[in-house]
Amino acid sequence: MALVVACSAPAATHVTRPAIRDAGAPAPLGEPECDALVDHAIDLLRPGIPDATRAELRAVGTSCRELSRSAYACAMAATTLDAFVACDSAQP
Repeated sequence: MALVVACSAPAATHVTRPAIRDAGAPAPLGEPECDALVDHAIDLLRPGIPDATRAELRAVGTSCRELSRSAYACAMAATTLDAFVACDSAQP
């Protein structure tokens, strides 16, 4: 008795590889850092906003993850809203 196995050519597959990040490049900002940045902006704009409102404002979303580490550090060190806003355009 002979066993015959027929195989068709495998379907073309596309393998997505993760982007390779330069080992020397800083990691992108994470959610905790973005939350802290939003909280800092709220404190500069209106101190004393309730936690529930802060959570709603965080949920709106920001482009925080696109900020450079230097712009993030500048914004977190800002003591006025004007200085906070200037950080995004002042840093590489």
